Amino acid sequence: MVSIQELKSCVVAAGLFAICAPATALAEETDSPTAETAAVAAASRSQKPWQFEFQPYFFAPSIDGSTSLGRVGGDVSVDPGTIFENLEAAFLARFEATHESGYGFYVDYSMMNLGSGASSPLGDVDVDIDQAVLDVAATYRVERSEDIFDFYAGIRRWKLEHNTILTAGPVTLNRKETWVDPMVGVKWQRRLSDEWRVIAMADIGGFGVASDFAWQAALGGAYDGWENTSIVFMYRATGVDYETGTSGTSSYFKYDTVTSGPLVGVSFRF
Repeated sequence: MVSIQELKSCVVAAGLFAICAPATALAEETDSPTAETAAVAAASRSQKPWQFEFQPYFFAPSIDGSTSLGRVGGDVSVDPGTIFENLEAAFLARFEATHESGYGFYVDYSMMNLGSGASSPLGDVDVDIDQAVLDVAATYRVERSEDIFDFYAGIRRWKLEHNTILTAGPVTLNRKETWVDPMVGVKWQRRLSDEWRVIAMADIGGFGVASDFAWQAALGGAYDGWENTSIVFMYRATGVDYETGTSGTSSYFKYDTVTSGPLVGVSFRF
């Protein structure tokens, strides 16, 4: 026989179970999807099909070599101090996009407009140079442990306005030239620590298509001190040997120079 007291205990226990069981089930149903949703969202963020990087940068270049405009020619040597003293406008930036498949592309544009005071003495000749260089290339990324290789192929477009002033005349000669060179190269990065990596890149181009020969080389590193932002510092040199027209005539133009100097930029990843 079940006593009255035992019967009361069973009723109370059943009541508590009836109240608590649905609440516990509801908590389990609520917590589980939330955790799964958070995990899926985190995985989605880390596995974005495209990764982008935008890098405005500061460049302190010098220009050295030789140039000829018509029958006038000679050596060119423009130091960074002269360039910055007479700089009228400049824009320098790089944009990279990489797909999870390894394929991608990059665009790099650097433009300098120098005033008439920024001249290269060719005897009694002053030279003003406005120079713009645009790189557009397809890339393919290969990752090996701590190393990343980006192989690329594309074009490098030069736009140059060359003004020569004969101070004894005075006679002013003006020439605008635009040409496009094919180029191939590779960019290498190696992770040294969570915050530091080394960067090197090199390419060659021209191949007689427009320039007789063109090249670029850079070496430096990056500090990845923030989640989506880095400081990049490099030394970069770009050379070109371009010639058109007939030597000794007014149509002749030659630009055989190396533009080189330190580069510092801020890279934003998204």
